[in-house]
Amino acid sequence: MTAQGNEDLAYTILWSPLPPITWLVPFIGHLGIATSSGVACDFQGSYYVSDRGRMAFGEPTRALMINIDQIPGGAQTWDEMVREANNLYSTRVHNIVADNCHSHVACALNKMQAPMPIPFSICGQSW
Repeated sequence: MTAQGNEDLAYTILWSPLPPITWLVPFIGHLGIATSSGVACDFQGSYYVSDRGRMAFGEPTRALMINIDQIPGGAQTWDEMVREANNLYSTRVHNIVADNCHSHVACALNKMQAPMPIPFSICGQSW
């Protein structure tokens, strides 16, 4: 995946394993979120969010597509909220327990105000 994106990943939450942690606890992994053009964005460390399509731990092995028709404002809102989350997290210190890649994705999804039964959180993303 490059900054040009991968159309198959448009509007998705992305997951990749964290070796060796994922080997021991299979539901733990690294999250990212893709733009409308399929460019992966992920909070990789303190003060750094990659928006070039290369996730910190390699290609995603899972992708959960979000129905863009359920996002108020559609593709424009999706991209704006991903960009806002990227900008916010590029000013934050990475904390493996409390403020991490899962928090970054949750921030973007909550900003979109998608109709969800409960707000996205760190715990709610281990699908």
